[in-house]
Amino acid sequence: MIRLKAYHYRLKPKRDQIPQFDQHFGHVRFVKNWAIALKGRYYRRFGKGLSSRRLQDQLVKKKKLANYQWLSDVNSQALLAALKDVETAYKRFFGGAGYPKFKRKYAAWQSFQAPQHVEATKNKIKLPKIGWVDCVMHRDLPEGKIKTCTIKRAPSGKYFISVLVEQQVNEVIPCAVEADKTIGIDVGIKTFAVCSDESETPNPRLLDRQLISLKQAQRVFSRLKKGSKNRSKQKMVVAKLHEKVANARHDFIHKSSYHVAVKNHATTVVIEDLQISNMIRNPKLARHIANCGWGMWANALTYKLAEQGKNLIRISPFAPSSKECRKCHHKHVNLKLSDRVFVCPACHHTEDRDRHASHNIKRFGLQTIFEAAGSVATVKRSPVSKRVKAREDAKGTDTLSSGQSKPPLERLSV
Repeated sequence: MIRLKAYHYRLKPKRDQIPQFDQHFGHVRFVKNWAIALKGRYYRRFGKGLSSRRLQDQLVKKKKLANYQWLSDVNSQALLAALKDVETAYKRFFGGAGYPKFKRKYAAWQSFQAPQHVEATKNKIKLPKIGWVDCVMHRDLPEGKIKTCTIKRAPSGKYFISVLVEQQVNEVIPCAVEADKTIGIDVGIKTFAVCSDESETPNPRLLDRQLISLKQAQRVFSRLKKGSKNRSKQKMVVAKLHEKVANARHDFIHKSSYHVAVKNHATTVVIEDLQISNMIRNPKLARHIANCGWGMWANALTYKLAEQGKNLIRISPFAPSSKECRKCHHKHVNLKLSDRVFVCPACHHTEDRDRHASHNIKRFGLQTIFEAAGSVATVKRSPVSKRVKAREDAKGTDTLSSGQSKPPLERLSV
């Protein structure tokens, strides 16, 4: 069984290598903006998409021009990878995403890819056109074929590399869904995660610890003159504070998801498929919801469970997990968000709101699975659940039919 897995390390380039990194960032950004503009002009003029093959041919012609020979100073594979990123952005656009945006010179994150000719040893990585770069390998890079590398520069000025490795691993046998080995998890703000097995994970509230320092640093930054060196230095101070919070959140998310996926006895985990982008529209709770990182936690839990052969069930966020009594199934329609204790008006069952919701989430998830298997009798009642349908990648419209003449590109390739 072949598996692709990315490994992230920090790069520590020497002083003479930093201009080479900046050169790659700038050239890749130029190629992306040029490709987006060219495809847009081509479509507006001829009403058809520009194929990726013809786009690559135009890049080769452009590099031969006298005014653009500087494009040959960087790795050519990085420029071709930039064109692939543009093609992917257009496919997502045709699938319902937003139109591809032009890349800004002073964006917080800068990146380029090195798909080929990458070598790695202990604490060193060789990049084409740059050479050997010092690397902090906190864990060894596993044996396997290096598919591609993505080099990034963070807003704090630090450099990172993500190495995608193709590994040969043993095939994982999927676990069967069993009711006694299933847990439901309800995420929240007061308590990060409450499980139906009576365990819970407190919310560390990482942003609140640095909130005062961030406000003070941001206030100083806003009062400095634009374009001054002091403003650039203060901008780095603010970025490092944000990076400190992000690193702590990242560490907490991976540790908590690892505890649920690996160290827990459960072979099936049920969570709600929350629409976080809609939830943060609440101005009073937006900062607290974004600080929790529920989406990152769900993604980490997904691939960790898949590596263990365990199951993850997502139920609809509209399922009445908090309002429906898990004893008599009476729906408490007047339950408010401020009511932290659930009291059933019918049977007077009293329980903590989050703990009560975790049991309902487990029941709704099992109901979904058993209904699909045809054994509905094991669960009492059907929840209001929806299955998340994966959106198929839309086919690009940049291919020309056979026998159709190709419009000229001489006037559009500048």
